Amino acid sequence: MDHQPLNTAEQKDMAEFFIDLVSKLEEMTPALKKVIKTLFCGVISNNVVSLDCDHVSRTLEEFYTVRCQVADMRNLYESLDEVTVKDTLEGDNMYTCSQCGKKVRAEKRACFKKLPHILCFNTMRYTFNMLTMLKEKVNTHFSFPLRLNMEGYVGKQLMPQQYQ
Repeated sequence: MDHQPLNTAEQKDMAEFFIDLVSKLEEMTPALKKVIKTLFCGVISNNVVSLDCDHVSRTLEEFYTVRCQVADMRNLYESLDEVTVKDTLEGDNMYTCSQCGKKVRAEKRACFKKLPHILCFNTMRYTFNMLTMLKEKVNTHFSFPLRLNMEGYVGKQLMPQQYQ
């Protein structure tokens, strides 16, 4: 696409290739960029809800692939549960509220704000073995549904009504 020869000595996995391809396509024309964004670009909302004051911190982040862990997961839904799991920040791990400046207890959670027409997953099939100090491929069975229901992973389902 950029009139450069393919570097066959450079190793890339499928996710890296996909992101490079999307980036190159977006650079070609504004119209093509719009089509690529419509088809493949989603938005994830990273939320921190303070439990001790009324502040909610929300950061929106565009994505083209969803990184899904495979190790210790039986299927895509379990992996998506891990992506959107609620984490309580308390004790030594308390959140410093940007509004009041105090250390407060908080709940942190990511949820999908906008899903693309074509949702791509990057399955993380490698783990790092601390004993051998090597990467190891995860070869356990990991299933995908034939029809994916993402309703349980969007903000309307995961975030309380007053924080949406």
